[in-house]
Amino acid sequence: MTEIRHPQSSDQGELASLWSLRFGDSKAFIDWFFRERFSPAHSFCMTEDGRIAGVIHGWPMRLRIRGVPLPALMLCGVATLPGYEKRGYMHALMRETLQFARHNGFPLVFHKPNRFETYASLGQFPCTRTLYHRIESGVSRPRFSDDWPVDALLAIYQAASAPYSGCVLRDQSAMRIKLADYYSDGARLIRQADGYAVLFEQEDGAWYGEEVLALHPAAYKTLLARLPSGTLAKLPPDLPFSGEIRPQNAMGAADIGALLRALSGDPSLVVSVSDPAVPQNNGIFDGSGAISTAEPQLCLSAGTLLQYLCGYAAYGPLHTESCFCVDEY
Repeated sequence: MTEIRHPQSSDQGELASLWSLRFGDSKAFIDWFFRERFSPAHSFCMTEDGRIAGVIHGWPMRLRIRGVPLPALMLCGVATLPGYEKRGYMHALMRETLQFARHNGFPLVFHKPNRFETYASLGQFPCTRTLYHRIESGVSRPRFSDDWPVDALLAIYQAASAPYSGCVLRDQSAMRIKLADYYSDGARLIRQADGYAVLFEQEDGAWYGEEVLALHPAAYKTLLARLPSGTLAKLPPDLPFSGEIRPQNAMGAADIGALLRALSGDPSLVVSVSDPAVPQNNGIFDGSGAISTAEPQLCLSAGTLLQYLCGYAAYGPLHTESCFCVDEY
């Protein structure tokens, strides 16, 4: 017998084992996650005969989309127990999560898929881009900071992320949690007055720049020159540096009406929406989010409409934005 339910505190050992099995993160990080970021009220698991066969972890956040702050549910640790694949558990969990989000004031969910095609059948498409830039002429002996000043780093984060659609809005509490997240997994910090870089050393000795932010292009240039040679740094996609721009985060619409109301607000826009995951999103809506009987100007999926609404793609008055999100979970 199968059941979808919220996980309980007593499930932490089983869930931690599944996380380790599927993602291979360090014990220190997994321990930190289940101590500080585990939110049973925002998460769902699938059980089969009492055993956890799949899970989606959720955490409430706020995104700035087209300059509008919106509550969103970040998803992470989406995993199926080996041997229980291809039974539709992940899709069932995602549909349950979307209904939960809809009824609890989260009009969208977002996450970083391992494979985007896995989520396309649920109507969840890429909505942010990241530039991956390789440091060719860095330093051999980087000068790391032993001090992680929350307020100073937060000020840089807030200013550097402000131009982008899709970025997480952080306050002091959120910044403190994020830095603790990095620190728990052995991150190192390089900082300057107008920028900082959170780095992780890989098994091969190379470095990965997970969060690299600065206040303007010249500050980025100075910061990147201080990183170890060979570092692969994640950067906003509009910066004038070489590299490969890739999709990073996918979004899923939990409430199309609420998203249209917040991000369009134009009653002259009429769209016919189809959604394989959220039945309430199917129908004809105007740009104010109301159900409409008018002839639609456009027939599209909820996922494609969300790409237009966040600025990842353009349609009519919904122009493109530079869509970027530092957070991966």
